[in-house]
Amino acid sequence: MNGLTCTKMLWLGSHAPASYSEPRQEFSQDAGSEVGLRAQLLFPGGVLVGEPPWEHGPAVEYTRDLMADPVVEAIFEAAYEFEDTRIRVDIMERLGDNIWGLREVKSSSRVKRSYVNDVAVQLYVLKGLGIKVPSVEILHINNAYTLGEKGIHWPSLFNRVDLTQEATDACHGVDETSAYLLNILANKNQPAIIAGKQCPSNCNYWSYCTQDMPEDWIDRLPQLSKVKFEELSDQGVGSIREIPDDYKLNKIQQRVRKVWLNEKPYISSGLPEALRELALPASYLDFETMSPAIPLYPETRPFQQTPFQWSLHHVNQDGKAMHEEFLALGDINPKLEFVTTLIDALAGTDRPIVVYSSFEKSTLNNISEQLPDFAIDIQSIIDRLVDLLPVVRENTYFRDYNGSFSIKSVTPVLAPHLSYKKLDHVADGLAASSAFGRIASGKLLPDEDAASLRSALLEYCKMDTLAMVEIHRALLSMC
Repeated sequence: MNGLTCTKMLWLGSHAPASYSEPRQEFSQDAGSEVGLRAQLLFPGGVLVGEPPWEHGPAVEYTRDLMADPVVEAIFEAAYEFEDTRIRVDIMERLGDNIWGLREVKSSSRVKRSYVNDVAVQLYVLKGLGIKVPSVEILHINNAYTLGEKGIHWPSLFNRVDLTQEATDACHGVDETSAYLLNILANKNQPAIIAGKQCPSNCNYWSYCTQDMPEDWIDRLPQLSKVKFEELSDQGVGSIREIPDDYKLNKIQQRVRKVWLNEKPYISSGLPEALRELALPASYLDFETMSPAIPLYPETRPFQQTPFQWSLHHVNQDGKAMHEEFLALGDINPKLEFVTTLIDALAGTDRPIVVYSSFEKSTLNNISEQLPDFAIDIQSIIDRLVDLLPVVRENTYFRDYNGSFSIKSVTPVLAPHLSYKKLDHVADGLAASSAFGRIASGKLLPDEDAASLRSALLEYCKMDTLAMVEIHRALLSMC
């Protein structure tokens, strides 16, 4: 699968593997493992092949023994090997005497095109070993399912989609593709592939492949499409400063190019006017939410957004800041307490509420639909929201933004005395969602305790609103 994505990724994974460390079992990142375990509940009488990947030989032997035992109705993590290809099948379901169904479990809410290639490789190996597999299915999350008061009904949580024909058709090309990829692995030289917009976001070799790129590499040009990236690359243009004068760029891209050419930051003459809506006193607001694949609370669906935390900094006319915050316990759906505490914290004033992106607005709109009794109060908050991100994007650019206007990219430049790197355990939104998910589900890691995680969550969310305060101050100082 790596080879189909990028042959250089495949080659590096064998010849220069990234240093291995046991991954932390973050709530969202480990959703695939959790979903996989829950899917096994659909196959009572199944037996797990528990050997780790590096003990493939014993795993194959145990799988063979289980297949020979007619009492075993399903095998989890079944291990096989055929012509230099090793696989672990999520679930092998016994359909009859020496007849099996291949069941691949995915934590997504739909069947993706790449899944066909995934099951095709497995089907190729199984057929090569002479195993009869007349049925191939993808089990994925049914996002229309709603959790009831009595707990999760696991068969209803999953959709079972037949991919037998698609997998069979794709299976015919696996031998040729496999031979091609094995030849690449046998080559002493890595494939000559240049990093770019085609690279997957989760590639372990991104830093390696981009280490020699210029500091003004064209990939750091905001809003640059894959087509334009390839067009410039084909013309031999690798840096922003090399982009020809007559090459068509949008307004922000032209601005960024000038910053690199002139070697001085861009500060718009229109910045004072853009900040007019943001006059002090003001409040600064940030939310944290989670969207677990397996719903935690009754009347919620898989991947449904659940807000659990807010942070508010209030800054008065003199610039003095005061902080308020809310973090749910997690034992019940925090939605109601989240919104009522927020309404109370923002009541009695019409001062602007500064946010950074449209996330808070969309979250409040979702809550308003779910809790119509609070719709008027919620709308009054929405009406006061002022987004700081467009102000930054339209009126400033510093080289050290590195092509991004995210708060994590802008803060080190405009408020260098603040640092997200100093935060322990929780330093971004994904980690926050993961941490609260572990608290709410009671699935803490061996080295964790809820009190420490809650402290880390509060510190992180507070940092986001404090960053907005300091970015706003920095912008005002430029006027």
